[in-house]
Amino acid sequence: MKKKYITTLSIFFLTVFFIVTMSGQEISTVEEIYDFEIGDEFHRAGNYYMIYEGHTLWQQIDEIIDKFYSTTGDTLFYSIYRQYSEYTDENPSWQYYDTTILEYYINLELPINDGDIDSVYSDSLWFNGRLINSYEYSIYWEYQLIWFVEGCGQGYHFFYYHDGMVHFEGESWIVYFNKNGEEYGEPIVITNNSEFDFTKPEIIVYPNPSLDKIFIKHRINNSKNQKIEIFNIQGQLVERITKFNKMNNCVDITKLQSGIYFLRLTLDSKILESKFIKR
Repeated sequence: MKKKYITTLSIFFLTVFFIVTMSGQEISTVEEIYDFEIGDEFHRAGNYYMIYEGHTLWQQIDEIIDKFYSTTGDTLFYSIYRQYSEYTDENPSWQYYDTTILEYYINLELPINDGDIDSVYSDSLWFNGRLINSYEYSIYWEYQLIWFVEGCGQGYHFFYYHDGMVHFEGESWIVYFNKNGEEYGEPIVITNNSEFDFTKPEIIVYPNPSLDKIFIKHRINNSKNQKIEIFNIQGQLVERITKFNKMNNCVDITKLQSGIYFLRLTLDSKILESKFIKR
């Protein structure tokens, strides 16, 4: 079957952007845009094209599984369970993986995108009428359009670059969300039906942040050899642990200085990675 790529959605979005009535509301803050709660779910889809490499179609489901602030209250952290699937010209079958990631946002009280917003408005046709902060950038051979949506993050992103030699373009958008029972759009169903095995085991580090100890949860059983390596934000190895409580996977972090760390857990030949914060 010949693959069908979305080529008209960008034009439709741009048309709506220019004809919608502007409301002149204040620019949303970073915290208002990324105002998620545990259990919120966002389904996104997109496509990407690059010369000599061809097309990529992708789908993504994010579920918020934890939320916390830094001790100073100026940084917001989310632990997210992500399912992702993509289809490329090079590998013409849907390839799947799932993992748990940690995302964070700073300068919460400042306006989104450093205040570089062209218009703020709402439209009942999009995102249940949630406030949209629209940013448009155009210079010579480069163009971008981003919609920052209150409570949803980036609702839409279109980008294009062509300088005669290099050409790439793509777009992504929220097709569905569920925020405490408030639903928008049609949900995506992602299944691991690829002929390739791209599944990554889930790993969760908790409590996060922590002052003295962390616990590690994963989905690999009966591993004989376990090793933990902890790296600082500069990528330097600060601790290697080969002996720890395997009954509850507890790790003592009292000796670490306050900050963000990357944890690598090796189970036989499997490697799982996550982030955590030492208070």
